[in-house]
Amino acid sequence: MMNIHSKSRLPISDWGLIIIFVMIYPLAVGVTLVYFFYSYNDRTIQLLFLNIIMLIFLAVFLYLYRSAFHRLDIYAKKVDFYHFTPSLADFFIHLIKQVYYVLFLGFLFNFIIEFLISDSNIDLTVYLGFSIGTSLILEGFFLVIRMRSKISLINTAQESVKDDIIKDINLNHPESEKISEYRFADIQVPSLFLSAGVTTFGINNYICLVSRYFNWKLNDKELIAVLLHEVGHVKNNHIRKSYMILGTEVILRSIRIFIVIIALLVFSQQHENFDIDLYSLLYLSLILSVFLTSAFLTFFLKYRFFLGEIWADEYSANKVGALELASILRKLPKLIPSPLAYDQSSFLGFRVNLLRNSVKDLQDVNNQKINQ
Repeated sequence: MMNIHSKSRLPISDWGLIIIFVMIYPLAVGVTLVYFFYSYNDRTIQLLFLNIIMLIFLAVFLYLYRSAFHRLDIYAKKVDFYHFTPSLADFFIHLIKQVYYVLFLGFLFNFIIEFLISDSNIDLTVYLGFSIGTSLILEGFFLVIRMRSKISLINTAQESVKDDIIKDINLNHPESEKISEYRFADIQVPSLFLSAGVTTFGINNYICLVSRYFNWKLNDKELIAVLLHEVGHVKNNHIRKSYMILGTEVILRSIRIFIVIIALLVFSQQHENFDIDLYSLLYLSLILSVFLTSAFLTFFLKYRFFLGEIWADEYSANKVGALELASILRKLPKLIPSPLAYDQSSFLGFRVNLLRNSVKDLQDVNNQKINQ
């Protein structure tokens, strides 16, 4: 068992996953791109290669987006609930936000480049390396902030879940073996979805943190159902997959920064003559693929979050019963002193209806077997 002190230093936590998926993975892709750019000085060939890389990412996230949409749509049709299905308007609104984001980056990097670099004939390899380095530095900054917040939360987790409950989970649910600690923490709940969660102390060593309110207001059986929901997240490798996607976002951010720099070069060199050549077409194609990939990734993450909660509910429901878990979910708004936005309360109702519907489906199947 891991000993968590009242004033602990930064633990191992997610650093194993961060190093592998958030640093090494995007750095390896970035070094490959830089090596190719260094080997081929022709800018057209360089942009063509980068387009191929982006088209691969686009194809992957288009597939993931369509798959997540299809699965969520199936759940929605089961209970006639369509609030969370995507709309074309949402997609285009996100694209518009991306354009404004890139314009902001354009002004920012225009200032930086004019301040640091006066030679506009520098090879694109330098700009690509600058973009990758900037993206990794930004991600490192964000990670430090998140880790500081995480250790502050962990430091409040002084009270362990009762031994009887932990023994029951470990004995009856071997999938929980990766979770070494179950503790109550002073979770500052910004939304209902963050009232409990799992984090890691290394690649295969998880700690489950639960809001202290659950200790006060849930009985042992109800608390086991909540903890098994978190075990469902671990069983489905949701944390590791999240870090893989985070590393991919580092790569996409690198390319977004790069295309902004290329835009500065293109407009500075063609401000008098805007000829459309192969280089310009490849650049426009790169912009389009980056925007589309970012949009598909954003919506995939949104639907993946919904599906992750649904799948974790299904895991817990298979262990404790769907109606029992649905009853607990209905109680959550009264247990957690946090205002719920419309989307949060609607999604909670969606999950409750899905659990009830699963019981109805099982009853229908059993009735058919009896009739046969």
